[in-house]
Amino acid sequence: MNYNADDIIIALRHFETKKNTEGIHGRCNLNELTSRGYKQAEMIASKIGKNRKIKGITYFDTPQAKKSAFYLSKLTQIPIELPLSLQPYDMGIASGKTHEELKALDPNSAFSLELFRNRVIDVTKLKIKDSEDIISLEKRILDWWNNEGRARCINRVVMGSNSTLIMLSNLFDNKLPSSGMYKCFGIPTGVLRSWFLKDNNWRTEPSLDKSSWPEIKCKKIHTKYGYIQTTLFSPGWENKIHTCIIAPGYFGNSRLGPYGLYVRLARALSFEGVECITIDYLGSGESSSISRTFEFDVFSIKAIISKILNSNKISITGHSLGCSVIAEICRKHNNINGFALAPLCILDELKKVFFSAHDFHILLNERSVIRKGVYFPLEYIKSAEKSWKSGASTLKAIILAEQDPYDISRSALNFIGKVPVYSICDADHNFSLKNSSNELISKVKEIIIK
Repeated sequence: MNYNADDIIIALRHFETKKNTEGIHGRCNLNELTSRGYKQAEMIASKIGKNRKIKGITYFDTPQAKKSAFYLSKLTQIPIELPLSLQPYDMGIASGKTHEELKALDPNSAFSLELFRNRVIDVTKLKIKDSEDIISLEKRILDWWNNEGRARCINRVVMGSNSTLIMLSNLFDNKLPSSGMYKCFGIPTGVLRSWFLKDNNWRTEPSLDKSSWPEIKCKKIHTKYGYIQTTLFSPGWENKIHTCIIAPGYFGNSRLGPYGLYVRLARALSFEGVECITIDYLGSGESSSISRTFEFDVFSIKAIISKILNSNKISITGHSLGCSVIAEICRKHNNINGFALAPLCILDELKKVFFSAHDFHILLNERSVIRKGVYFPLEYIKSAEKSWKSGASTLKAIILAEQDPYDISRSALNFIGKVPVYSICDADHNFSLKNSSNELISKVKEIIIK
């Protein structure tokens, strides 16, 4: 948002380094940028390279912020300046350790850190062994801002760690450590937030006044056929003005997803700045209990899309038989990005393993069958197959599960044209084997946010 302000500060978390991939808390010398870190730098350079208000790039003096600041200066030709003197929060026993190491060494400190990061407690209640005193932290933040920060940061890119940007954000939001309102923000690597000086106050948009993060709201969408139950996951520190709808498969029958997969995916994307919506189709889950059809599933997604007002970009991620729903929508709306996870949309493929010979015989002869306690009509899969065949080639990417027992011949791929295909090793149909769900979430983040 343009506040027509003369003064601006662009607060930027350093790009991804090896320290981040290893999940190490506090001070650490692992400052080498990852391939993702280099991509983040290029994206940020394109955003800020032509901003005439920016006079230089400065940084809080950590190895990761220094490395990122110098590389960004090289990409943008914006001059690099001397580091800032404000040091990160001293994490005591946690410093230099992964969270798993901290849990093994001091479970109470690890648990307290988890509560703070999930915004259950504020910093006054944070109890990490040997960590910095909150009053000392507050004094040095104020001393730094009054003696150096205000003069050194205005009209600059300020590169920092998670800790230092939390300090800066809370300071601008008028929340000091001793106030009981000093909060943790989810700040992914390589994201920025612009602060504008207006009427002697620092302002930013979207605001940072959410009581929890990511903010999660259950909301009913009312339609002429009944209500659709959704869960909205709002983005945190950065808002990419991008909404992703996560469309379930047929038999999972819930917006939670198998083993909570859709919720975890929504949280991960919202952390990266993407608003997410999970959904129970009409006739499933907590939505109105009407007879479910393929057409009602498509209608449900369209009803959600019609309520999205403030996004520049809309994506839909579908799973299993739900991939046909998004193929149908993307076929008719080329401004919507579709992503398919383990598509299972062809009747002959369902016949081979998913249905027993007995169940498939009932399906063909009686036009419906009960599978996993769910009523399943033959007309649904026929409509789904038709939509997949006509719309799969309009998708942006497909992710397969390499150990999917239901997808023997990969027949769904016969209709995708030049759509990029990725695979997750050791993954079953629901991405529940080994570490496959985490690998899936990482891949979805990569392809949706790029």
